[in-house]
Amino acid sequence: RARASDAIPGGRPPKHEDKPDAAKAAETSCTGIK
Repeated sequence: RARASDAIPGGRPPKHEDKPDAAKAAETSCTGIK
């Protein structure tokens, strides 16, 4: 849907930035995934 209305450019998404350490720590403690 978003692609059809050009809200998102087509093709591969740009490379994501690494998450900040705080986000990694919160995610790890929350989900238990390493």
